[in-house]
Amino acid sequence: MKLIAASTLCATLLFFGSAIPSRAADILFSSTTGGGDLNTASLGPAAPLVPSFPPSPVGLSETFDKLVVTGAPLNNGVYSPLFLTETFNTTTDVLLVTGAIPGLGILSQTLLTIQLNTDLTANATTTSVSLNKPSALSITSITLSATLLADLGLSGAALSLNGLADLSAACCVNGSNYQNQTGALLDLVTAVPEPTSWLLAAIGFASLVFVSLKKFSRA
Repeated sequence: MKLIAASTLCATLLFFGSAIPSRAADILFSSTTGGGDLNTASLGPAAPLVPSFPPSPVGLSETFDKLVVTGAPLNNGVYSPLFLTETFNTTTDVLLVTGAIPGLGILSQTLLTIQLNTDLTANATTTSVSLNKPSALSITSITLSATLLADLGLSGAALSLNGLADLSAACCVNGSNYQNQTGALLDLVTAVPEPTSWLLAAIGFASLVFVSLKKFSRA
């Protein structure tokens, strides 16, 4: 009977373990608002951003007008219109998103900080520019506002950068200063356990129970 009970427990754990959803929450800032400013020192597929208006170290200043949240425990939905500012400091290599989200009751503050250990680059030509997404190895830290995380039910969740883009048309200074933003996005996702990890955990636990029951049956 104890062996049957252990087998039943194992099957039950495997069933519920495989049934646990493994969906990441997605936090997407985006915009189609024109304007902004992005500056590179040169043309090329990996041109580093440089200050647009020295002595200010800012090499990128764009806007996000929409926030879309999916897969979070709380407050999923579309928040728009917004006027959030995205900037990149070429001295500290810090990307910031600041502003207010009235739909969540969030007053103007720093919403997101991404610390890089290298320059942010762009694919720059004489007619257009597109921001290059930094590699995972170049990202030192990602910090989302504690208020925003709490509002989404994601306090303490680890975040990774899923997408970063900015498209602009050429404007000034030999085609390396771009001031006509045509689209931008910054996409974050939360880390979740893979389905197989739930299964392995269930199998391991069930195995321990099985061995224990078998041991006691021999006593």
